[in-house]
Amino acid sequence: MKSILIMLLSLALAACGDASFQRERSSDRSPAPDTQDEETSTPMPETTLPESSDQLPEKPATPPPADDKVPEALYYPGRPGPYAVTTYTENLADPGYNSAIVYYPSDPKAVIIGASTLSGGFTNTKEQMSWLGQHLASHGIIALVFTPTNNQSLNPVIWANGHKGGFQKLKAEGQRAGSPIQGKVDASRIGIMGYSMGGAGTILAVNELGTAVKAAVPICAFRPVTPTAAIPLMLLTGTNDTVAIPGNIINAYEAMPDTSPKALANFSGMTHLDVPNGGAAAQHENIAYYGTAWYRVYMGGDARYKTYLSGDEQKKKVDAGTFANADDFRLVP
Repeated sequence: MKSILIMLLSLALAACGDASFQRERSSDRSPAPDTQDEETSTPMPETTLPESSDQLPEKPATPPPADDKVPEALYYPGRPGPYAVTTYTENLADPGYNSAIVYYPSDPKAVIIGASTLSGGFTNTKEQMSWLGQHLASHGIIALVFTPTNNQSLNPVIWANGHKGGFQKLKAEGQRAGSPIQGKVDASRIGIMGYSMGGAGTILAVNELGTAVKAAVPICAFRPVTPTAAIPLMLLTGTNDTVAIPGNIINAYEAMPDTSPKALANFSGMTHLDVPNGGAAAQHENIAYYGTAWYRVYMGGDARYKTYLSGDEQKKKVDAGTFANADDFRLVP
């Protein structure tokens, strides 16, 4: 009996040893620790992982743009743009004009699409066009606004000289060490814009400078000559202007060749005095809307702004009564 008990006990101990041996062998086949996995294996591309995986690798962070500029949005051109504006008057002396002030976006991340001269008309000073200089700069367009050498003159050449002087000054300020707009002026993207005598002077200056000017916007040009330069040019006027007669401006538009972009906007009810500071707010919006959109498209090359000239947004302006007649707005893109 005793021998039988000893034999049963031996068999039980042998069975326990086999089980322990199997567990040890199983442990030998278990995966290596995670740290060894990472060192010895190449991760699979995310697109090849099975959809059931609950341990997908994190996506790498997108690097910031190289220039660290905020992506630019589309802004309604008839209202102030997104940028704060700063001015300066130092180092702007030029024989072409009496005095000048520069409006520019003060945000270091602002997207500047170009620069422009700007002037008032007969008897006007640069201060009387401050609203438009401020507006252009808020949309990324540096504006040099000047008072001509003789604002009592009836000779538009005086204003043409101012525009030409301002044109060269913008290029110089873009290169001058210490200038607030150093490095911000593209010499190939400078426009000319002026009102009344300044509008007539705009056309004279453009005809002389030719394609060195990127785009131009004469506003209520007084007795304008025909624009001949092959550049994008938009003529703005008003149906109630008894100083710069709309018919003269329409004639100038019709005499222009169709080989370059051109446009005419004859605003319903606008008078000559609606253009400077203190003019009707609705007409200021119209001038800002079309002048800014023209520059954004033809100076900045931003095709998104074409909607304000020939797309859905332009249709809204027409439907709102901006023009009294269908042919008061014309466009050859």
